[in-house]
Amino acid sequence: MLSMEPDRVKFEERGLSKENPVKFHKRIFHEDVVIRKHYHSSLEINLCENVKGYLNTDGQRVSLDNSSLILLQPNLLHSYNISGNAGSIKVWHIGLNLLTFLDGKGIESYLENKYPPFIVKTTYKKGGTKGMEDYLDLMTREKGFSQASALLKFFDNILERDSVPSLEDHGDPFLQKIIYYSEKNFHSRISLDAVSSEAHLSRYHFCRKFKIGTGVTFNEYINNIRMENSLKCLDKGMSVTETAEESGFEDVSYFIKRFRRMYGVSPGRYSAGYSLGK
Repeated sequence: MLSMEPDRVKFEERGLSKENPVKFHKRIFHEDVVIRKHYHSSLEINLCENVKGYLNTDGQRVSLDNSSLILLQPNLLHSYNISGNAGSIKVWHIGLNLLTFLDGKGIESYLENKYPPFIVKTTYKKGGTKGMEDYLDLMTREKGFSQASALLKFFDNILERDSVPSLEDHGDPFLQKIIYYSEKNFHSRISLDAVSSEAHLSRYHFCRKFKIGTGVTFNEYINNIRMENSLKCLDKGMSVTETAEESGFEDVSYFIKRFRRMYGVSPGRYSAGYSLGK
């Protein structure tokens, strides 16, 4: 199983701690978006509203058009292709190993052994989407027993006994290895020769296999990791130049151009307090 080192925590997971084991954010899609192949150490729950596009996991593609709730187990490689129709996804990240009053490791092991790596629902046992959102909101607001109770009630409703078939996760070791390598080394220059050697493949076969597995070239992929890291650097108060260097960009102007294209705002304005998704 993949592990998450503190310095490689994803942007969406920052802030998860024993004091705050649940984190929420909402994203509205005004334009077409491709969210790169990635994984989280936390349990990820998505509530979708009017979202068009696809969820991609290893060897599987699921339409989001009629999907209301998606549960993604920790360490599952996944990506999204989403159409820009102003649909939205509310996202909760739950650090199972950070929970108080619950055996987080036991819950993770139970989910891994009994259920498929991801679960997509369009109907619910009780209360509909609103009922599910109430439990998730409680997990975000409450602490201690109330938070633990809300999580267990959520599981009781979404993981209906015998309604979800047990599947074996056929994760791709190649992608897991390269994604881990990329997240560990993105600060420095990574040549195709070096990463191909890491995978024990020729450049041609590496590029072909990576594009098939992720939907993007390796250069696009590594630049997306660098952009995600730049948000963390800017939040720490680093300058735009320092951020570009720390994120692996040798050209500051190129970094600013990519940042503006990806997030719709300049890194300077983001540093001044602009919230993404406005």
